[in-house]
Amino acid sequence: MKSKIIKLKPKTFLERTNSSSMLLREFIHDRLYGEGDPKKEILGGYFTQDRHQVGRLREPIKFSKLQGYYEFRKEMERLYPENAWVTPCELFKPFYSYTIANFMLNQIEGQKMPLRVLEIGPGTGTFADSCLDFYKNYDLNMYRNCEYTFCEISSQLAEQCEQTMRQNHKQLLDEGRIKIYNGSIMDFDKKIEGSCFVVGLEILDNMPHDRLFTTSRKSI
Repeated sequence: MKSKIIKLKPKTFLERTNSSSMLLREFIHDRLYGEGDPKKEILGGYFTQDRHQVGRLREPIKFSKLQGYYEFRKEMERLYPENAWVTPCELFKPFYSYTIANFMLNQIEGQKMPLRVLEIGPGTGTFADSCLDFYKNYDLNMYRNCEYTFCEISSQLAEQCEQTMRQNHKQLLDEGRIKIYNGSIMDFDKKIEGSCFVVGLEILDNMPHDRLFTTSRKSI
């Protein structure tokens, strides 16, 4: 089956450098998103390698059957993937996503406008999957007319995201209402018409940034 993932053309590629004057933002960008070079035996950044540590629980936690924090911890230990970490929306599936989906619903309810979402860094697609399930159960017409756009920098995660959407929301994917772009959000130049919710649940802690310091006690 032909993939529907759309590759973004990079315009913000940051070349590797061995300069001692590399800025912290350049180093972080390189370690997270830098392109590798197999010929030179240079590994890519964390999110551009074939293997990463973003995982999924073996099955959703059945919160209604838990009697307290201790049972939650035991269940999490039983279901947590080995050598991987999971996001909050995966750990608290589906209620974490339901809460955000309900917020977006309250913002547009009663207005004659379709639901439009741009999710940055969707990973395996867990948030979108639960979010779309929420709308499917609440308002089928809203679900059928929504427009959901993904922008995922990792090729492997983009493929997992597409697999999740194809398995659970195939009609929306086939109709083009779900679009998956593989690339950096800095290279995303597609215009989304009308009002749109922008979701970036795992973005802030993965953004390159600068560091300011001084060798004296003078303020900067």
